[in-house]
Amino acid sequence: MTTDLVIGGRTRDAEQVHKWLADRPAVLSVQGDSPDEAVAFLYAAVTGLPEMSRVRVFSRCVVVETANELRQLTQAFQNPLIIVAPGLCIEAAGAAVAKGHHVFLSMDAKLIDIGNVVRLSRPQHSIVEKNLSLNGLSQAEAQRLARDFGRSIPVLRRHLYRSSAVSAPTWANADSAGALLPVLFAGAWTNKKEGDRGTRSVSRRRLRNLYPKSSALFVARRCPDP
Repeated sequence: MTTDLVIGGRTRDAEQVHKWLADRPAVLSVQGDSPDEAVAFLYAAVTGLPEMSRVRVFSRCVVVETANELRQLTQAFQNPLIIVAPGLCIEAAGAAVAKGHHVFLSMDAKLIDIGNVVRLSRPQHSIVEKNLSLNGLSQAEAQRLARDFGRSIPVLRRHLYRSSAVSAPTWANADSAGALLPVLFAGAWTNKKEGDRGTRSVSRRRLRNLYPKSSALFVARRCPDP
């Protein structure tokens, strides 16, 4: 999914996000077909800003999952943040705004009759089809997906992952996991813990045996086929 696909021609919604970012601290509650769509739309909208503004916004963004985490950030940080949180954190949002933070709430699509919530408009068929073609899909495949996704970004995402247009990279398959896991854990051990010393020794031997496969995977990840 590219940012252009997520925006899907919804420029007015993106402009509303830009205005919220430029104005004084406030809560912006956004509802899409799923909470993830609202967060993805925020990211896509910020990506559309000029470079300096984009970097400045991303450097202030923090994502939380609970109201307690939101309260902790409010107390811990004096510099203004842009806090992205689930809609259930609304009870803690006011205090964060009072401290000078912008709060973006991704609302559940099932919630109704809530005031001051921005409901994302539907993506445009023609824009989605155009961007699918620009991303390498055949004209027929782009037309089919644009016809069948029901103007819903979560549905489009599912269709893309089910189609042959999107596939997992080779390093993400089950056969590669055994070679990559020792590398991922390598920096997490400490000699101060007896259990870590034993695990580290076993993993060192395993990594030595798997070195040819692991190194090949890293080369493939770093230099993917064109």
